[in-house]
Amino acid sequence: MGAWGHGSFENDDACDLVCDLTECTDLSMLEEALRAAINPDDYLEAPEAGRAVAAAEVVLALLGQPTDALAEEEELLAWVKARNQVPSATLSSLAQLAVQRVQADDCELRELKEESGSLDEWMAEVDRLQAGLRAAGGAAG
Repeated sequence: MGAWGHGSFENDDACDLVCDLTECTDLSMLEEALRAAINPDDYLEAPEAGRAVAAAEVVLALLGQPTDALAEEEELLAWVKARNQVPSATLSSLAQLAVQRVQADDCELRELKEESGSLDEWMAEVDRLQAGLRAAGGAAG
């Protein structure tokens, strides 16, 4: 996985998801990316983790709370605004579960961040994302 920062969209896998998502007309790709990350019995590989974090960012934006990281992705922000739909409670819950799973010790992306010395910065970003999802999910439900 190529990564150039600790932000949600600063890796190849997240960028691939963004590229694919902007060509999609529904939210199915988000659900697919989130579901791929939530199996607690499997080691979570970096590509799935990177896509899940990016997908969770998009869910949060669809809930009306885009982060600064997503706002920098102009094409993705335009896609979110064009959707004009609120994600289901299921999708919101999946986003929270996926972010929680990415924070676990048996996640390759977490290990890579630790090895690169950027774990604290990355975890702070992921914690902010999780807090936003919880707040937006509570407000919506």
